[in-house]
Amino acid sequence: AGSYSLYFFAAEGITVGQVMFARLPFFTADAFASKPFAGNGAAIVLLPNRKWPKDVVMQNLAAEINLSETAFVQPPICAGEGVDVAKEGAGAIERIKSLFKLAGNAPESTIPLRWFTPTNEVSLCGHATLATATALRVGVGAAAPSIAFDTMSGVLVANASGGDGTSELSFSLSLPSNAPIDSVDPVRDDINAAVEVLLGGQEAVESVALTRSNKKVLVVLKEKGEKLLRSISPNFDALVQCHDGSVFKGVIVTAKAEEEDTVDFVSRYFAPWNGINEDPVTGSAHTALSPFWSSRLGQPILRGRQCSKRGGEVVVEDFSKEENRVNVGGPGILIIDGSAPLELSY
Repeated sequence: AGSYSLYFFAAEGITVGQVMFARLPFFTADAFASKPFAGNGAAIVLLPNRKWPKDVVMQNLAAEINLSETAFVQPPICAGEGVDVAKEGAGAIERIKSLFKLAGNAPESTIPLRWFTPTNEVSLCGHATLATATALRVGVGAAAPSIAFDTMSGVLVANASGGDGTSELSFSLSLPSNAPIDSVDPVRDDINAAVEVLLGGQEAVESVALTRSNKKVLVVLKEKGEKLLRSISPNFDALVQCHDGSVFKGVIVTAKAEEEDTVDFVSRYFAPWNGINEDPVTGSAHTALSPFWSSRLGQPILRGRQCSKRGGEVVVEDFSKEENRVNVGGPGILIIDGSAPLELSY
């Protein structure tokens, strides 16, 4: 019959063998969502000090949570040495939260941030950054109007607006622009195979481009392409076999909006190479969509809808030519405020 071990995690955590599992503040928030259970959900874990746990530890928790992204954040430098979880015991969670109330936009109050999908770490994730800003503002009580995050993609600033009882809480994120390039060599055959799986052929495709900086393919559909975009139902096992993930890890399909007069363009994003068959709403995809559609439509500020099952709207403002940046914005809603066990090994 075999044997098993059953562990109950007390408020202060548990030691299994020689390993300390500490209970740390844990949130989930929906980004680009005006109501709960819409937009794109992300998990946020607040770490007790300025040390990163081992990558495999963070990856294991992200796989267990199994949202499209889990964000791990360290407290700012101005919070001091952090919290000794073993000494604080059951009071550690509130003490850790208090460190993050100091989050802001000054160098000493910047928040180090990393993102993990269920299968791997990624270099940029807009929706999980917006979700993290939501958790810090609503779940922790950080009062600064702007919060800066130190990431693999540089310093990203989330500027808050609303949330005062008269309007919903929203954030605008300043992200690096990932303007698509025309050449798709040397992976043209792989991209053609992916398009075949997604669309059943090339007939509806106007153009295909590659954003090498964040490993995304941008597939633009011809006029009257929105209906086809909304109907895509791919074989994901076949899609992931089209490429090994070395040059691109996701495919954006986009078209000019025709069915909704409140948005300018529509899109969907498929990323089985990152362990996410279809991402509900993708901030990083809009760092490519913004420069493309702003150039095409001649407007710097646009509104896009990502037509996944959950769906969500994203406001983009393009500064690609002047600053090589894109502002990506939308509302955020805190869903869960709790705790999660994490192995504190470094």
